[in-house]
Amino acid sequence: MTDYSEQPDIMAIGDSMYQGIRSLSLLPEMMRWSPPAQVAHAIGMAMTLPDLQHPLLFDMEAELRRGGLLNLVTHIRDVCVADLRNWDMQQPWSRHQAFDNVAIGGADIGTLATDTYDTYAAQIPVQIAKLTTPGLPIAELATAVGTLWFALNTCYTLNPQHRTQQTRKSQLDQVEERQPRILLINIGSNEGLFRAGFLGDFSQATLQGVAAIPERLRSIAERLARLPARTERIVFNRLIQPRFIPNLMPNPSHENDFPGTGYYAAYGPRISSTQQAITGEQVRAFDQLVDQVNAAAEDVLRSAIGDRVVFADLYGACAPLDGKHTLGHGLAVPGTHRTLTNKPITPVPFDWLGGLAGLDNMHPTAPGYAAIADAVLDALGDRTIRTDKAAAFAADTLLNNIRGLPFLIAEAELSLLGTLGVFRSQQPQPVTTAPVAA
Repeated sequence: MTDYSEQPDIMAIGDSMYQGIRSLSLLPEMMRWSPPAQVAHAIGMAMTLPDLQHPLLFDMEAELRRGGLLNLVTHIRDVCVADLRNWDMQQPWSRHQAFDNVAIGGADIGTLATDTYDTYAAQIPVQIAKLTTPGLPIAELATAVGTLWFALNTCYTLNPQHRTQQTRKSQLDQVEERQPRILLINIGSNEGLFRAGFLGDFSQATLQGVAAIPERLRSIAERLARLPARTERIVFNRLIQPRFIPNLMPNPSHENDFPGTGYYAAYGPRISSTQQAITGEQVRAFDQLVDQVNAAAEDVLRSAIGDRVVFADLYGACAPLDGKHTLGHGLAVPGTHRTLTNKPITPVPFDWLGGLAGLDNMHPTAPGYAAIADAVLDALGDRTIRTDKAAAFAADTLLNNIRGLPFLIAEAELSLLGTLGVFRSQQPQPVTTAPVAA
């Protein structure tokens, strides 16, 4: 059992990309293959991981495997209601008082400092009541599922034994009190990047939300700067290149054009729309914006923290894996004769394509998370240490069980589920400071 008072060698904070979400689901096996878990394993550091014993409320992949569902959201409601027996608020949810990876799917920059067990514990019975209300309209039902998912996730991750001493401890609070030697951070995707990639929302509000990231990081940087000397290294992840996102795809008739360092004429979100309404120039401009935001965020963090902070270049790591734009690029899995790419998982005769992302075309598979972990290892300073891609592939329950998946089922309902608020993909807040120039 890990006590809250213990000072770990390594901790992680952030959002779904560090929690290990796959296919819009929080699955026990994926928490063991999250990027922080793979980094800790690679450098030989102990890390107490969330010990979830069952999917949090639902397993999207399992539901899609059922096939022929007329109303996915309604069916998931029934699954969630059945799963609630696992979430007795009067009983400990874990044998550990605290976890060393406290990243939470849906977190944004502000919530690193504000969201706590107390913030959401009172919402749980309210959302359960909504979830079990007969005849609830489908949109309200979907929102109730998403809100309950986020509330349970936050409470479980930050205070799994319901200890009074932890009810008001945010992700940042726990870092300050537990003082890890190494701190890993992945945050910023929910300021607009997720919304753009999943919904194809390239609106001014979305772009302004991304542009405001450096300014929103200032208060976080100030708190990180006050961490004691015991915290020797802070690794902050740059945002990925938007064009890499598997859900942003050209028209299927052009998918094999492979423009290389260039861009397709148009893109659209593979889930949620059949229209390619985003021009290649818009995607190029968004790439440039994110590149500039990464540089500005670095300046903010380095100015406050100094040389204790280093940066994992997820943006730069995209190009060698981008098999969507460049033929032959991707992640080679040793011992399998297989190269995974950032295309959506697509069945072809006797095989399948894609594999770096799960069924939501946004969150990585275990090997995809291994590639993120490698960028973090690079930032830590030893490029000879790599994650085990073959082990990650062998452990991935999606990639090893693709046959028979009904890929075309209920895409509109998948879109609805993805916009529940589960991953905080709502419109960004108004910008109060000058945005970074696009």
